[in-house]
Amino acid sequence: MSIASQNARQKFPFPYDDVFDGVVATIPDSGFRLKSQDRLIGRVTASAGTSFFSRGENVTIIVEKIDKGNTVVGIESALKVGMNVADARNFDRLIESLSSYLWAKTQSPAPAEAVAKPVPRPQAHAPKGAAAELSIPCPVCGRQLRVSALKQGENWCPYCFEKFMAE
Repeated sequence: MSIASQNARQKFPFPYDDVFDGVVATIPDSGFRLKSQDRLIGRVTASAGTSFFSRGENVTIIVEKIDKGNTVVGIESALKVGMNVADARNFDRLIESLSSYLWAKTQSPAPAEAVAKPVPRPQAHAPKGAAAELSIPCPVCGRQLRVSALKQGENWCPYCFEKFMAE
């Protein structure tokens, strides 16, 4: 833990788009609330509420493409109240969640018959004969959300930043 602010950097052996999607998808799991995202410049902002160690913090996450298969994630935290203690565990949770998310993408998906949950219909605009990314509409704004980025229970839409429940 440290006073005022802190930062961290982590390199991931994954393409930029996968890492950016992973950052956005894992923000809620890491104890943050997604505030904004900009894929073009690779910037995501989030905030953490109060805890035993902190009165809250604002986090800026910068995603930088190194080359085709490598990306660096930089995290900077600024406290909401000037003189309290920054909780370093927030960084650890974010990096661990992102690492788990990216690792899971490398694993082969289970056959559709073995999945206990109902399978959503694929996007209508997928090319004929191509494997379509499964998606469902956000119940709040209607934008398509990748099923692989959702979890059972509470989720946050990366487009409208609203909370919804998924089964």
